[in-house]
Amino acid sequence: MNVHRAKGLLCLFVLASLVGITPACEGAGFTINNVATKTDDRTLHVYPDFDLMLSQEVKKAIGHGIPIHIVIEMVLTQRRPLLWDSDISHWHFPMTIRYHSLTRQFIVVNGITNIITSYPTATEAITAIGSRELFSLQLDRPLSIADVQYSLKMRVRVDDRLLPIPLRLHTFTDQDWQLNSTWTQWPIIN
Repeated sequence: MNVHRAKGLLCLFVLASLVGITPACEGAGFTINNVATKTDDRTLHVYPDFDLMLSQEVKKAIGHGIPIHIVIEMVLTQRRPLLWDSDISHWHFPMTIRYHSLTRQFIVVNGITNIITSYPTATEAITAIGSRELFSLQLDRPLSIADVQYSLKMRVRVDDRLLPIPLRLHTFTDQDWQLNSTWTQWPIIN
């Protein structure tokens, strides 16, 4: 009788994990708290305030050699009263966190500049990505803030397309991998 009950509990646990009913890691996730902007001729300076926290399962994956690709996405939009907003420019800032087992360091690679920095823990590595103080975004033309309203949409996400194939399906069903921030929109005020 106990064997049947144990098998039933095991089946229930496996089914729950497949459906995604797993305990989420408290505090893990990506949040955009605030964004300040400043325009300068053909440059938009963005000063974000991020909270980026990895779950224990994601930290464990990095420690086992799986690189995690994080993308900071920004979209400049022109607000229009009668029609939907118009997207003017898009920017993607890829960052990668990986573990280097020989040095026992967590490596952060900036996907645009290819600058590599190392940190002793995964928490310090993700904190370094979240504490980036400035993005200087090049514009095709100067913004006429006096005449038109502009806003900046932003989100931070894990690029699950770059994960190993067996792990991709798991990321859709496991709450520990649901770290992405929602799109947030911030007015551009000079």
